[in-house]
Amino acid sequence: MTPPTRTPKPHKSLALILSPYHVGLPHHRVGAGPDRLAPALAAQLASLLPFNAITITTLPAVHASAEGEMGRTFALLTHLSRAVAAAKARGAFPLVLAGNCCSTVGVAAGLRVAEEISKKGDATDDGLGFVWIDAHDDLDTPDTNENGYLDATAAAMLAGGCFRRLLATVPGHVPRGLAGRFAYCGLRDVTALQRGAVRDAGVDVVWGSTEQRVDFAGELRAVLRGRGAGFGSRAVVHFDLDSIDQSVGHANEFPSFGGLLEEDVLGVMGVLTEEGAIPPAAITVCSFNPDCKDGDRVADVAIKGVVKFVEGLLARGILVPE
Repeated sequence: MTPPTRTPKPHKSLALILSPYHVGLPHHRVGAGPDRLAPALAAQLASLLPFNAITITTLPAVHASAEGEMGRTFALLTHLSRAVAAAKARGAFPLVLAGNCCSTVGVAAGLRVAEEISKKGDATDDGLGFVWIDAHDDLDTPDTNENGYLDATAAAMLAGGCFRRLLATVPGHVPRGLAGRFAYCGLRDVTALQRGAVRDAGVDVVWGSTEQRVDFAGELRAVLRGRGAGFGSRAVVHFDLDSIDQSVGHANEFPSFGGLLEEDVLGVMGVLTEEGAIPPAAITVCSFNPDCKDGDRVADVAIKGVVKFVEGLLARGILVPE
């Protein structure tokens, strides 16, 4: 069922939500990314928004009783769902700086909670489509994963392909059909098995390439316009920083060539917020380990991209500070 096209109610403020954890461990590996990005990003956002239109919240650490990295991860998704729902309830646009990219699963869950509240329990179709800016497909399941990295299952979690019982503990989470409502941008670092999973999922892809220059912004625009209202009435933007080309810097321990350069990041963020685009509902910025090679350069490009995104929200009237 295609959700109706609608003009969203403008957001009155920006909620900067920090999840500085890697599988629940504070400031470890990609868990160090949010605290590296937040000060410089907040300073630039302060030049765009009134001081009282930005709130900064850091998710609490999970309880010591959480069992291992899986227990900690799903406990954090619960924290994040609640934080996103609370932000939406007060009319704030959620901008999430997270360690792990499975955080977008918690963001989507929180948006659904907010939708259920606004519709008094009726959120049969919350209208969410997903733009997944990432070098990796994240469609692994525990049976197909080869490196033990839990984030490799993030999109599979979203689709209900794994961890269903654990995900049922996350407020607002529902398995989602990805076909026609999910688009990759910058995907490239995949195995033959993973490429097959992407094909079988029926999703759109703007592939990265080491052989030719890719017009990431133009191709993404064509994908989203081609899908039209069928993609959804609101877009969740997932910005994994390893989508950025390795020549800029190593966003984390899994860099690769063929990705987005600075001009591509700015172009894609412009496409996501331009007039006529599906209105964004939230953005997750994730998977940044500042201790990897040229972390400062990666951070600079990421911050410029997020600022461009927020400028677009303001220009579109999606964000209208009071």
